[in-house]
Amino acid sequence: MTQENVIDTLEIQRLVGKISNLEGNAAEQKKFFTRDVQFRIYIGEEQLLDVAGILNYEKSIKNFMSMIKRVHYINGQHVIDFLAKDTATGLLFCRAVHVTEENGKEMITDHYIYCEDIYQKKNGTWLVKGRDAHYYISDKRVLGM
Repeated sequence: MTQENVIDTLEIQRLVGKISNLEGNAAEQKKFFTRDVQFRIYIGEEQLLDVAGILNYEKSIKNFMSMIKRVHYINGQHVIDFLAKDTATGLLFCRAVHVTEENGKEMITDHYIYCEDIYQKKNGTWLVKGRDAHYYISDKRVLGM
């Protein structure tokens, strides 16, 4: 791995961390995506969301997050491969915990996710050009039980 790849890897990891730290705030997150972003969410084998373009991203994520009262993200293993000087792919494993309300009770859903990402460097800055988020394990229960 070249010194440039090491620096780019750290920049991409920081980018992904910034997105996660915004915990579903699409209006702020959108600055970390390309204008032509392709974003999909799968729960198991079912495609729940398929978004093309940054304006659709903001609307769709706001809608997706509208029932969630509180959220917490944590990123884990992140493997990045460089396809070209300005293009990379990534496989990111993370965990998202969502708190919702159902029938007057707070529910907690613990999601284990892997994201297949495409990153593009534009004007010296890495952005997410594509993301397929796969929610492959979810556990839902009454909070505090």
